[in-house]
Amino acid sequence: MKSKFLPMAILSACLCTGAVFTTFTLAEDKPMEKPKVEGKVEGKVEVKKPVKFGGVFDQVELSEAQRAELTKIRAEGKPEIAKLEEALKKAKDELKAKELAILTPEQQAKIKANEEEKAKAAEAKAAEIATKGADLLFGEKAKAAEAKAAEAKKKAAEAKAAEGAEKPKDQ
Repeated sequence: MKSKFLPMAILSACLCTGAVFTTFTLAEDKPMEKPKVEGKVEGKVEVKKPVKFGGVFDQVELSEAQRAELTKIRAEGKPEIAKLEEALKKAKDELKAKELAILTPEQQAKIKANEEEKAKAAEAKAAEIATKGADLLFGEKAKAAEAKAAEAKKKAAEAKAAEGAEKPKDQ
């Protein structure tokens, strides 16, 4: 019975080996992009990561010259965009001031309280996200370290309490 399966097993092994070999030898070789080493920073090698331009520019392969030109164009446009964003913010603030001016003091107070409540909720949400992010980043190691620190504090408090209880006996 074993002799019937042995040729089949050998044939299967050969076919699998051939398929793997063919896959690796016929696969189109693309050179991996190596990050460019810029220089050393305090004993560490600073690595320049490939720039992501976003949108349609990430859908096409850009030449180094195109990347350089796009980076230059964006750098030149950045101050103008910042100026326009500041002007937009100023216009929104002026509009809001005009809108609030027509309200009674009670209505204004209610709106201000709602805005403060929303700001607190946003801060709480940001803190929650930061905590979850830390948990994701550090996971169980951080939790174990926190538990160990809490245990150490508890033991120190117990030792201090025990020391305080022993002093009256000695005196």
